[in-house]
Amino acid sequence: MYKYGEKKMTTPKRQDIIDKAFEMNARQNHKINLNNPEIDELLENGDFEKARNSLMRSETRQYKDYVEKEARSLGLLKDESIDMSKHACKLSYDFEEQKKSNTLITGMNQVGKSRLAMLLASTLRENDFNVIAFDNSGSWKDVSDLPNYNLVSKENKANISPSRNMLLDISLLRPSDQRTFVDQVLEYFWLSHVNANSKEWQIIILEEFQLYGRWLRGRLSENIYRIMSVGANQKIRIIAITPSMSLIDPLFIRLCSQRFHFKLSIEENSLRKFRRYYGGDFTKIVQNLDVGFCLHYLKGKIRIVKVPLFKGIEKVIVPCR
Repeated sequence: MYKYGEKKMTTPKRQDIIDKAFEMNARQNHKINLNNPEIDELLENGDFEKARNSLMRSETRQYKDYVEKEARSLGLLKDESIDMSKHACKLSYDFEEQKKSNTLITGMNQVGKSRLAMLLASTLRENDFNVIAFDNSGSWKDVSDLPNYNLVSKENKANISPSRNMLLDISLLRPSDQRTFVDQVLEYFWLSHVNANSKEWQIIILEEFQLYGRWLRGRLSENIYRIMSVGANQKIRIIAITPSMSLIDPLFIRLCSQRFHFKLSIEENSLRKFRRYYGGDFTKIVQNLDVGFCLHYLKGKIRIVKVPLFKGIEKVIVPCR
């Protein structure tokens, strides 16, 4: 912790550097060596220099954060938060793009992801899409206007017959059973569409998509894999909801030409993954989004949009101009 008037930066103490070098060496070698390396070895292999630079970067960053905090408290530095209401346009959604590709919704908890998915489900039904949603939390039944509701338990899951526009509440199932059940239902939809003479568009909404899409080459993800890849040929597409892009297979992200990103957590892997796709400026913006606002990515273009609070009645989506 810095105090007012302290020196901007100090050289780390030798012992601190040695301790840091030992730590970095152990991590690099996965702690497989029973004997610690000699200090000369740390100097020779570069760990000593890396440790010194790491400590100095850490101290510089702490000092910068301290200076910015003091400057803001004295009114010398303006707050960089963004007034989203001045930049946001109304929610837009491309139905034709949904037919061609998949949709991804990301963001922290309690920022509006599920409400957006419920709004999309309602509007899709109004535009002649069939929608089936898998709810892991049990919260959809209180808000969603999907007309057919089924609470899936371990006892009755074998007797569930998927139908048009259905909400499947799988909150009573263990995560492993949820994965198995979703895989079985998706296979049912795939086979029924392949064998059907006439097909209607079917949208699959998956809450907590990281449960199914962490590694899409696994056996219980095979049906998701083929739907997200070639489902357009059978008129089946996916809307996936997850806290962070870092939690799911990058292959699915690439197959989503329409994405909605709510406020992003400060977890480093989440920031790194988002920065890799959208760059530093949009990463900074998405960290400061208010509840109900998100970044809408559509075919290479990004807008800040305001998502209306879905209450089971509001169903109108106005194109962004």
